[in-house]
Amino acid sequence: MANFSAMVTVSVTSYNMAPDVVIPFVPKRIRVMNMDGGDVAYASLDGREDAVAVLNDVKSPSSSHEWMWQISQKVWLRTDGGAVLVQIVAEA
Repeated sequence: MANFSAMVTVSVTSYNMAPDVVIPFVPKRIRVMNMDGGDVAYASLDGREDAVAVLNDVKSPSSSHEWMWQISQKVWLRTDGGAVLVQIVAEA
């Protein structure tokens, strides 16, 4: 069950200085989901390196990615272009 959820529209092509999502607790699990048929969304747990590319096809297993036992409470998001709706779900 999700303890935290956020929907973010991403349109930047490089990571911002500040994270796009800050989870208010240390999560056991973080899931990033590309919620529309837009471009690829990229997620980072450090704001510098891509940790994952989340594709735009909701039928694809790559339309979401899950990390388990992460100590990061911050998620940065970017895209190659256009706007992408991304959902972040975290569990305590």
